[in-house]
Amino acid sequence: MYSEPELIRLLYTLADIQQWISDLTSAALTHVPHMGKKKLQKLDYYLSVAALVHILERHYPKIPRHPGAGKFCIPISSILDYIRQAKDCTQQKAYNHSGTYRILECDSIIGYDQHGNNTNCLTVFTDAKGNILTAFPGKYEPKEKTIETIEPTCAEELVGFA
Repeated sequence: MYSEPELIRLLYTLADIQQWISDLTSAALTHVPHMGKKKLQKLDYYLSVAALVHILERHYPKIPRHPGAGKFCIPISSILDYIRQAKDCTQQKAYNHSGTYRILECDSIIGYDQHGNNTNCLTVFTDAKGNILTAFPGKYEPKEKTIETIEPTCAEELVGFA
């Protein structure tokens, strides 16, 4: 068995180290000529330590931050298992985002969504490369922005017509 507080401390430390190494790698690769950056990028479903720390910091109830976010009520090992299972779910294009999301319906309640309702759904967001950005209990509900129009007289004032 593992000590959860020690695991969380270790994950935070590893996330910091991973971010530092990633920054160093990016800086070093910008100076190296190569055939194309796309050949160096992985196109898979990947959970980094930094992403896991983000998920735990925002959505794990034992870390008392982000009170308006959905929270899991399952152990970390189960969260990881469900994230792994979500790989096989249908990807959907995220509104106003370059990445995609998947929704996994689980057999039992895994937590509560941002509205405080019990949920058996897990939403996992990935970027265009397949890196997992976040995962949270509940279904992602895209919110379309309304486009406001500026009246011609207001636009002239903003641009500074004389």
